[in-house]
Amino acid sequence: MVSGNFDIESGRNAVEQLLARHPDLDGIFAGNDLMAVGALKALHERGIRVPEQVKVCGFDGISLTEITEPELTTVAQPVYEMGALAARILLDEIESGSHENTLIELDVTLIPRKSTQ
Repeated sequence: MVSGNFDIESGRNAVEQLLARHPDLDGIFAGNDLMAVGALKALHERGIRVPEQVKVCGFDGISLTEITEPELTTVAQPVYEMGALAARILLDEIESGSHENTLIELDVTLIPRKSTQ
């Protein structure tokens, strides 16, 4: 596991660190899609074939994942639903004047594409 800043460059850097520690690495699950795009770029620059040698998956479901080469497998979040729920909870707390810790679990969707197939 390598920490990053959830941007393309930190995805590239994370791959460099991972490969230095684990040269036989065969899969990467990135913290978000931008880091996964950076991982794809770093692997390509090293001549490592995706998905034949290393499979890559991101997390977010942003549209950029449809145009990478190879197209990026991702876990899509229900972003609109998340925003609507957050707004509703915030308005409820403002109206009631109280704050409660709330745990809400939403379903995500795996979108398999060529980076893992």
